[in-house]
Amino acid sequence: MKKLVLAVSLFLLTNVIYAQRGPRKYYEEINVLFENLDDGAILVRLKTDSIKIAALEQRNQTYRRALEGIDENSKNFKKKKEDIERRKRLITKIKTNRNKYNQSVVDAFQSFSFCNIYFFYATDSRKILNQVFEGNLLDKNLNISDSLPNLNNNYLIAEFGATTKDTTTIMMHKGELSSFPGNPNKYIERDSDGKIYYKYYEYSSTSMEGGVDALVLFSPDFVQLQAPYPHYVRTFENLLFLERNKSKTVLRLQYKIEQYKAAPWIYWLDPSF
Repeated sequence: MKKLVLAVSLFLLTNVIYAQRGPRKYYEEINVLFENLDDGAILVRLKTDSIKIAALEQRNQTYRRALEGIDENSKNFKKKKEDIERRKRLITKIKTNRNKYNQSVVDAFQSFSFCNIYFFYATDSRKILNQVFEGNLLDKNLNISDSLPNLNNNYLIAEFGATTKDTTTIMMHKGELSSFPGNPNKYIERDSDGKIYYKYYEYSSTSMEGGVDALVLFSPDFVQLQAPYPHYVRTFENLLFLERNKSKTVLRLQYKIEQYKAAPWIYWLDPSF
């Protein structure tokens, strides 16, 4: 019985250590990335609300087609016409709020000085994933950037949102490319047999909690970083006395990156530093 308990304990301990350390290649890549990040960039993803807007516009198109052949003086016609106008006002409101939100994100990063900052819209995530930067990266004025350095995988992705489960344990699933859903944790590659495949990162359920409102860092493959690296800064949204505004959150992120660069061993001892 004691041997069984010992064997089970060793098995669990091995899995915990693996979950914390993860694949060696992953750590090698992230180590190099942080070593050279001051000469690289952080690419900040901005929201578009494109799915929500497209759904409302599609609904309006359906209603417009339904109006054809209906008496303009009927209650049904007037009701559908009112619904169309209501959705148009809602779309305008969504776009206005989205633009204000994106501008607040851009303004917050004006104080970030550790490395170059570029922005991109969520609808261009696939292009950024495939490193098609020209015409898709924006400057602080949200204009297409004219001067793009050779990033060469020397960059991180940042986004105000919520954390997911810890991604330390990365499992690769490979399949022939018949369809390529919009999952940001998939990427395309050509294998030795000449066929095009996609690979999929599967999240593990390790130590990092999910659903935390934060400014989150991702690798160039859009895989969320995790301890011991600087990987997110909590915004404490909806917590009245603790809530951080975006500018303070960005400064906190810079502080964490600078501290990690100065003394990375501290993060290995205490990832919450």
